Amino acid sequence: MVSKNVMRCQEFDDAVFYKIGCYCMHDDCNIVLEIENKNEDIIISMCQTLSFKTENDSKLKSIWNRLKGALKILVKGELEMEGALYMYDKDHIKSFINALEEGITRLERSKDESR
Repeated sequence: MVSKNVMRCQEFDDAVFYKIGCYCMHDDCNIVLEIENKNEDIIISMCQTLSFKTENDSKLKSIWNRLKGALKILVKGELEMEGALYMYDKDHIKSFINALEEGITRLERSKDESR
């Protein structure tokens, strides 16, 4: 059962979307989890909003970090960033695992029904 900071948001025949809440409860830290059935493969992807600023950065340092990131995108065409989703609670972790298992089961069931 999906419950602790995990919510099923959308469901289609070939994909299920979940919103995974961070322990800190800030919306910017949330992850959107997609479990998709594509050509007999189960694909799991996660999307998260990432920021160039931290709580300790001054305005000037924040602007500098944004400029450096923009230049890397312009020159290299890519940008490597890191995000965090904190799960301290066993129930939160179990709900995340349950979302993965539930999503796969729903996709398999949908696939069987379409045959």
